[in-house]
Amino acid sequence: MTELLIETDHTCAFFQPGTSDYLMITFGHMGKPGRRTFWGQAATEKLGIACIGLVPKHPHWYPVSDFEKIFEVIRPVLARYKEVICYGFSMGGYAALKFSVKLQAKHVLAFSPQASIDPDMLGVVDRRYIEFFNAELHAGMEIRPGECIDGALVVCDPGFAADMFHLGAIRAVANIEVVPLPRVQHQTIDVVAATDRLSKVLHILRQDDQRAAQDLTLALAEFRDIAPVV
Repeated sequence: MTELLIETDHTCAFFQPGTSDYLMITFGHMGKPGRRTFWGQAATEKLGIACIGLVPKHPHWYPVSDFEKIFEVIRPVLARYKEVICYGFSMGGYAALKFSVKLQAKHVLAFSPQASIDPDMLGVVDRRYIEFFNAELHAGMEIRPGECIDGALVVCDPGFAADMFHLGAIRAVANIEVVPLPRVQHQTIDVVAATDRLSKVLHILRQDDQRAAQDLTLALAEFRDIAPVV
């Protein structure tokens, strides 16, 4: 049964037990803030995956000060698992990358993440999210060297300029693997919107193979071109 581990001013953290020998951490995106169920709950529950789901109460880009409070509470759960996967889209993809070293993640899969929403960094390149930037809350929010694990997989549409700007900023500070997914713009996550697709993606992610990025590129392209059966 899913348990609420902690509720801060900005975020709720839930734990869902499962039969898997690994732990998945899902970082909710800005599209569905404040929900009492976490992003990915239905699919991970069907697959029997042990999961910590972080649910933002508003579009906040997981402030460092808030995450520190959450981390202290979820640390005992993390200690039960030898393998941790961080998973997120957009705002959640940013957090999956930024906190992956702190969470001692073995794998990261981030769909269309931002490097920051600080307008001083973005200039005129991407104005989509600057209304949510708070100078006090988001101090030090940019992804910095040493915060993201090596080999994290990042899915982006190479034809969508705003997301490619962020990808470039992330690549400048982190050793990531890029998974191109053309013709979807920002909504790269939509192609995985079915339980069987998530299962296949996680299998590829966990195979510890240098071909993971290539295999995932092929799988996501196939998903994009075939209507999902949810």
